[in-house]
Amino acid sequence: MSWPHSPWPLFTADLEQARAWLQPQLEGSSVQLQTGHTALSLGMLRAVQALLAQPDHLPPDAASGWGFRLARLHGAANPYATLVPHELQEAADQAINASQASGHPLAVTLFGGLGDHLEALSLLLPWARQQGIPLQLHTSPERQQQLAPVVGNGGDVCWSDRPGLADKALRCSLMGRPDPPPYASWIGPADEPPTAPQGLLCCWRAVGAGDLLSAHSRSVPLGLVEAFVQRQCAQTPDLPIFDISQWQPWEADRLRALGVELLDPRQGGLGQLVRLCRSHRVVTIDTALAHLCAAMGHPATVLVPRFADERWQELDRPQHSYGQWLQRLQSAHFGCWASLMSSPLLGSLLTSV
Repeated sequence: MSWPHSPWPLFTADLEQARAWLQPQLEGSSVQLQTGHTALSLGMLRAVQALLAQPDHLPPDAASGWGFRLARLHGAANPYATLVPHELQEAADQAINASQASGHPLAVTLFGGLGDHLEALSLLLPWARQQGIPLQLHTSPERQQQLAPVVGNGGDVCWSDRPGLADKALRCSLMGRPDPPPYASWIGPADEPPTAPQGLLCCWRAVGAGDLLSAHSRSVPLGLVEAFVQRQCAQTPDLPIFDISQWQPWEADRLRALGVELLDPRQGGLGQLVRLCRSHRVVTIDTALAHLCAAMGHPATVLVPRFADERWQELDRPQHSYGQWLQRLQSAHFGCWASLMSSPLLGSLLTSV
């Protein structure tokens, strides 16, 4: 939706209207946990800082969660210190020291979506391998099944049904060291030599993990995608374009009519996605595909909204695989992708295809 009188004001391109809709909730006597996250997604930093100044009125875990996001946004050297309780920080330090001394596996539990898992592993796995520390990973059965094709089972990594330390506690310990490790690529190269990109692999929509505003702000409208595809096909008529976005059936039909091949990434799993990435130029919104390319060491162009996720302040640095392999393009206006989708920067993707 983009019309100014939408019944869902947050789902418009009118930033002031969206902020005005949220302001009474921020000033209410019972602020919800999601309210602060919504405010950050609208760029209302001062409002969240004002909430943090009144801890007695905050919902459980709000101070640590919002504080972590603000610390990340402001480029703190170790934003995890605002999120992880002191006792867990000490437990992580002790666990790392014990594994380094004994050679026993370091048990870690991964949380969040698939992208969060890939992000955490891009820090933990390369560091653990450099230190000679085996990792014992614990997560949901669904995530384990998704990650198994690229992580494996055995050797320096194994899966466990028993929980370990939270991944953010271990990241807090590592980031708090004088010489913190970088995020690095860890999915090994294919056996065959690399070839020139054969086409485009695209993802234009985020699921949002139950957060409708997050999903909306990180989703490009169908009309803009159609125009992009038409431009690329006019320049290179035989260009193969694959799309792994979750479109509605009628939207999928329109894209197929333009020659786009739609894929369900759940069918072939990460193994198939890795193979597709290796032979294609990737353009994606801020989603798991971006994290996968950073983990592979494969170039990708990543589109982020006007008020991007704070993770990019931490990840998109030259010492990290994210800064080395991902080209980040940010929308200049809230709720509007038109100028970015028609920009020469995005059009230049085909120069390497």
